[in-house]
Amino acid sequence: MTAEQSFHGTGLTPRVVRRVQQDFPGEFQLVGDVLSRLQVSTLDPERVVAAVVLAARGELSGVVRGVEEANHHPNELLVDAGLAHQDWPDRLDAELGSAEQPSDREQGG
Repeated sequence: MTAEQSFHGTGLTPRVVRRVQQDFPGEFQLVGDVLSRLQVSTLDPERVVAAVVLAARGELSGVVRGVEEANHHPNELLVDAGLAHQDWPDRLDAELGSAEQPSDREQGG
């Protein structure tokens, strides 16, 4: 099972997975375990997970804080991560790369 399959449906899209692997080398499973505590309600799951990862700035303690903030004050987390305004999809693209990037399957892999 790939990392992407492990967290399917949790907001850990392939581009968020890449960012977690970049910011937390060798600690993907630990970060994923902490992120699994997120209780995303009406907000876009990828937006919330990305906000946690971006606001953490590569610090595991930041992921824990971010999950707590997301569960209790999600709008504050979005502000901290720069994803609170209407341009948040563009900001995600700038931080994570386009969501339209071809998958491994489409590339023949």
